[in-house]
Amino acid sequence: MLRADDPVWPVPEAWMVLSLRPVSWQPPDDESQWPTWTHVTTRIQDSALSVSGPVRGDTIWTAALEDGQLALAWEWVEWRPGVIVLSDPMAISSNILTEDDAPHGPRVRAITLNRVAHSLPWQQQVLEALRAKRAATASQAQQSQDALPAYRRAA
Repeated sequence: MLRADDPVWPVPEAWMVLSLRPVSWQPPDDESQWPTWTHVTTRIQDSALSVSGPVRGDTIWTAALEDGQLALAWEWVEWRPGVIVLSDPMAISSNILTEDDAPHGPRVRAITLNRVAHSLPWQQQVLEALRAKRAATASQAQQSQDALPAYRRAA
């Protein structure tokens, strides 16, 4: 089971959803009948904040059913400041087996997983994680600058 407070895996990674036991679930048309989805974690590629270009990362969401835990994970990119998009809508990782899997293949499954992902407030979670990471990075940079002797500080 993936949890943000897991003592064995304190920071779950997106690939871990593929190691979970597959669970059959077909999302009902009425989203109010869906299980409650919980944000597990959002990771930001550290190198992405220090170079020019888009910032990237991944996020994990889970929901509990009687039959097991559903999990979704995907990579995202900050297209421009404040605009977060899926890196590849066809590459959402999940342990969910849908009724669509067998006869129609991966395209219909991808549409189903995208439907779930787009119903979640994941972009807000990513933006909050980015704000926190940028604030921490700026604070660390300021502390490093303050620690330098006065003659070595940037003007």
